[in-house]
Amino acid sequence: MALFGNKGVVYIIKVKKTEHDMWKMRRKLSESHLLKELRCPYIGRWHYFYSSSKGEISLISIHHYFFSDRTRWEICCLVGNLLNNCKAFSSKKEAEKRIWELLE
Repeated sequence: MALFGNKGVVYIIKVKKTEHDMWKMRRKLSESHLLKELRCPYIGRWHYFYSSSKGEISLISIHHYFFSDRTRWEICCLVGNLLNNCKAFSSKKEAEKRIWELLE
């Protein structure tokens, strides 16, 4: 949980970090020997969820974004209609800044 204030107002934003479902699935397949080796998927290992009274936003990293060497951070609104569609950022810091703005 994160607490921060702006002009005397305190906002509470909950942050949850979980392993991305794609990684869980690939590990299970690897353990069952259906895959010879576990290769790193294009989706980053960790999936972050940020929530406040306004809604919930997810954050993931995408490696080799559109076949480049760049890693992008993508946010999507899950609850609250805060974004029309997903938005990509060049750093986690930029993405989190936008998340805080949307959820405060």
